[in-house]
Amino acid sequence: MTIITALSEGETLWLGENTAVTVGDAILVDGTSKWIRFGDWLLGAAGDSVQIDILRLNSDDLSKPDMDALKIAQAIRDIFKDHDIAAKDDEEATSRYGISCILAHQDGRIFDLDPSLAISPIPSGKLWASGSGRDYALGADAALHGLNLSLEERMNRATNAAITCDVNCPGTAHIFQP
Repeated sequence: MTIITALSEGETLWLGENTAVTVGDAILVDGTSKWIRFGDWLLGAAGDSVQIDILRLNSDDLSKPDMDALKIAQAIRDIFKDHDIAAKDDEEATSRYGISCILAHQDGRIFDLDPSLAISPIPSGKLWASGSGRDYALGADAALHGLNLSLEERMNRATNAAITCDVNCPGTAHIFQP
């Protein structure tokens, strides 16, 4: 799997990812970013690669000028519906799509999209993570609370904690501003 991270304060936005993926027991370094850019938005996706590939191929459907976070989540659902990608047990109220995402806007807004594509806004100054290394990244950032670190350094340390502790988050940390 992977680790993707996001942190903003005001309009300052930092994003992070690991530089490799696991395929079975093998580590693959392919240089493809886990972040998909469309218009003023970026979508970091962790999970099943077929869903991520489908989103990359259909990113034009996400870049209409009037898109907000809710409309983007609905557009992703529509894309997955068109490709017959959804899992739903009889006991579940909503479908699950095999990915978890972070949606970030150039103006610094960040949203979590869980595997059912429910949207949760992330407060300014709160580091957020998704993927198999999520708990390691969030735990590392919590442990750093109170230290006078830059946003970039918080991102670097949290993303590296996931890479160090989760065998499914191989590679190195790539921290960047979009």
